[in-house]
Amino acid sequence: MKKSRDAYKGQLTTVKNTIEKYENDTLLLTNKTQGLKKKKREKMSEVQFKKQPKGFATKAIHAGQEPEQWSGNPVIPPITMSTTFKQYDLDNHK
Repeated sequence: MKKSRDAYKGQLTTVKNTIEKYENDTLLLTNKTQGLKKKKREKMSEVQFKKQPKGFATKAIHAGQEPEQWSGNPVIPPITMSTTFKQYDLDNHK
């Protein structure tokens, strides 16, 4: 079944209209974004965070206390995971 020339012309016109619409939309979008300035990216070390006000619970817990000085020792000694233990022989573990 052969298509007539008019059918091909109709399809060609539809494709051309779609392309023109796409080009116009792209041009409008490009014109809108050209005026925007690129924001300078800051390093994390330069970023300053705002001090947040302490809530009621934080104030209630810490009221009247000075922060303790760190002694460098943990509150609970760390657990050492080890699979090697001294043994006298296979049946007697130390």
